[in-house]
Amino acid sequence: MLTLRLFHGRRSPEESLADWGQEGPTLGPFESLHLTYGTLRLDEGIELPLINGLIHHEGVHYADAEITETPPITLPTQALDTYRKQLAVFVDAVRETAGDDTAEAIHRALANVVVR
Repeated sequence: MLTLRLFHGRRSPEESLADWGQEGPTLGPFESLHLTYGTLRLDEGIELPLINGLIHHEGVHYADAEITETPPITLPTQALDTYRKQLAVFVDAVRETAGDDTAEAIHRALANVVVR
């Protein structure tokens, strides 16, 4: 699994920074990251456009990004079964309020975080 950490952010691409800028979020986990035609695509359907060489996310432009591999968490069988049951309840609640696409994206992201 991969995570993407964004940092060195600013409100506009032209903004000159006196320090390292805004610390951004860490996104993921993801199975893949794909850069094509100036857009970083994450396997959850998230698209982050590049604007003047900066990654744009939620109104902030980030000059730096770090991709790291995060190993899955290993749980005993009983704990994994409990996790999966609780995940199903959570995904159903998300489906009711945010729809199928969002629920499936959350399920894909969280289902592979832990393994037996």
